[in-house]
Amino acid sequence: MTETLIQTSSQSASAEPTVGQPVTVFAGTDDQVAGHIVDDFGDNRETESEAHTVHLERPKRWAVHTADGLLIFVDTVDLTIDADSDA
Repeated sequence: MTETLIQTSSQSASAEPTVGQPVTVFAGTDDQVAGHIVDDFGDNRETESEAHTVHLERPKRWAVHTADGLLIFVDTVDLTIDADSDA
């Protein structure tokens, strides 16, 4: 059983992803892949500065090591955590 993460003000803290937790990324799409969260960039992500003239894509929050050996970077809305996980 899996739990799709939807951020709401009433969401319980236990539904928050954590480093080491098994997840599915892009669940229900052709790009779906299983993996484990290996890093949380949380508040360390830079915000856009008025000094920058080039607009880059906003950094992703999570680093996920996939079952097929890739390292991908995603946001919380891209994750589905394993409800059977103890993490």
